[in-house]
Amino acid sequence: MSEEEAFREAKEELRIRGLEYRDILRESSEDRSKRAFMFEELMRAAEETDATKIELCVSKLCAVSSDFNFFTGEKSFIQTTSSLTTAALLVLDKEETCHFVFKILLETLQRSNVMVDIWDDVSKRLLSNMGADVLENGVMCDDFLRVLMAGSKCCYRTKQELLEYNTLTMLMHVLATDWRTSHITICKLTRTLLARGQGDAPVPLARIHELCDAELANMLVKILKDDCEKPLEYRSESILYLIESLLISEIICTIFMEADAFDCFLRILAQPFSEAQTKFTLGCLRRILILESTRIRFVESGGVQLVNRILLITGKHHGIVERALGVLVAASLRNVHLTEVMVHEQHFDTLMDLMRKHKDEGGIQRQCCMLIRNCTASGAQIVKSMLIEQGVEDLLRLAKKEHLLLCSDVGSAALRDLGCTNYNEDWNPRTLVLGIGGGVIDTTEL
Repeated sequence: MSEEEAFREAKEELRIRGLEYRDILRESSEDRSKRAFMFEELMRAAEETDATKIELCVSKLCAVSSDFNFFTGEKSFIQTTSSLTTAALLVLDKEETCHFVFKILLETLQRSNVMVDIWDDVSKRLLSNMGADVLENGVMCDDFLRVLMAGSKCCYRTKQELLEYNTLTMLMHVLATDWRTSHITICKLTRTLLARGQGDAPVPLARIHELCDAELANMLVKILKDDCEKPLEYRSESILYLIESLLISEIICTIFMEADAFDCFLRILAQPFSEAQTKFTLGCLRRILILESTRIRFVESGGVQLVNRILLITGKHHGIVERALGVLVAASLRNVHLTEVMVHEQHFDTLMDLMRKHKDEGGIQRQCCMLIRNCTASGAQIVKSMLIEQGVEDLLRLAKKEHLLLCSDVGSAALRDLGCTNYNEDWNPRTLVLGIGGGVIDTTEL
């Protein structure tokens, strides 16, 4: 993520929470001791389960501060989050008061830098109170989901239990309603639950297959199509962000292909969308190209020309360039038609220019090496001769030299398929592989 994207996302987080980032900068002179005293009063009101007193304490806090980075005093992290959860649940019928308490709870959870078991004290209680009235209230639903998402990041058990509670299925049904702000959080929470974090066990593929059926795929693609006709802020990138995390197998890719996702992806790339939309769409496209039929359709639908145009107009955005090249790499696998189009449209000129302009970008160089390798492996001798004449051998050797870890293997493979001598120079592969007859081959001797 670029600095601009990170700043924009941070501002949006603050906007949803009712804050202006300029106001945060002006609050450094706030009387923290007074704020801490009021916070302790709120904690006592929660322990006494006094909803009226909680509402009074919140009104006082609202009047003096919009900074939710409160001191927890002598209370433990668990005690603080538990009391805040109690306070929020006691004033569910007071939307503004409840929203403010959730802001404090979210800030407290996000300040936790360690894995803490908050399942029983926070997440389980929120989930058990997440009824239809909460799900139908956009603000309330968003508050619940943001806290659950923060909880799943600081508590491994919360993440696992949310998956066990079929939370994802429930959230997907909510997504099917009219689009609202909470749906952005649904997409983020779903991706958080599906992603493998540090120390996590991977989510079983069967679980994702159960979640991702034709109904879900059709629903998500419909939202994308609606956004193409009538764009809403952050809608398509949120859905694309979610779809990318779902496309993990040929079965699911086929389901999305049948839902017309492929044509929708190309349509988004053809329109002047944001960098985030382009990045996530390229990610989705790259994953769905695992299907051979999709690789052929990609060429026939003008996908090669479309991606080449993106490479030409976003040359300075390294992340998008790398992803766009990754799409071509995926599409070029055993696909001679793509190679023919690249020759006919002179797209290899773009590829050579990218290798020269981005010499310091190992990720881009690796994608270029793999694309050259795929095209030369499936292309005619004329393709190899043309690339050699354009100086590709020197570029590949430079990539191997400058990016040893990223390009030694793929660069050597590309040089080999181009027919270059000494293609293994500066690379000492030590992988042992099985030969056709079952014998072990030492690749250092190849």
